[in-house]
Amino acid sequence: FPSHDTVLRFFGNGAILWETGLVLAVSLLCISVITYATVNCFSKSKFTPAIASLAVAANTPFLVQFYNGGLSQGWALVGTSGMFFALTLHFSPSNRDRSRNRSIFVLFTFAWLAITVTYIDASIVLVLFALVAIFVLIIFSRTSIIPFIKLFFGSGVLAALLVPMFTFATLLTFDFRIRAARYRDWE
Repeated sequence: FPSHDTVLRFFGNGAILWETGLVLAVSLLCISVITYATVNCFSKSKFTPAIASLAVAANTPFLVQFYNGGLSQGWALVGTSGMFFALTLHFSPSNRDRSRNRSIFVLFTFAWLAITVTYIDASIVLVLFALVAIFVLIIFSRTSIIPFIKLFFGSGVLAALLVPMFTFATLLTFDFRIRAARYRDWE
């Protein structure tokens, strides 16, 4: 891969703006497609998914966060949206025969990759969410627990195995994150 100096020589000083703009465009496109697909699962209208997708893509606080250096939050938003879309597909009534589990597993894996590689804190929150979801499933639907654990945590393990250097770096720095969260000055 070319070095950053090579990119700057080829594209000039505006290369940084091109890179940021490209990341923003791809993030907004991905979040728009995921939102459209998710809302389309619940809506019979053809306009509702398009309006929801446009509303999410034109989300002003997200654009301000992105402008202030939130590139990683942009990709984590895409991964989190993909994760909830996969959960929607997994728990949808049309998936009772579990015929789409392989596709949902792939979607979960890519969502984990988008979240963990760009913004590890979001994946920690999702693991906590999954633990709460397991307790809710214990109360309401015990038969759904094992398939949920296989899909959610199995895809997370596969994603961790697909990026071994990042996983190793995360494991090395995990105690620093815990200590930093514990000693925050909230006053």
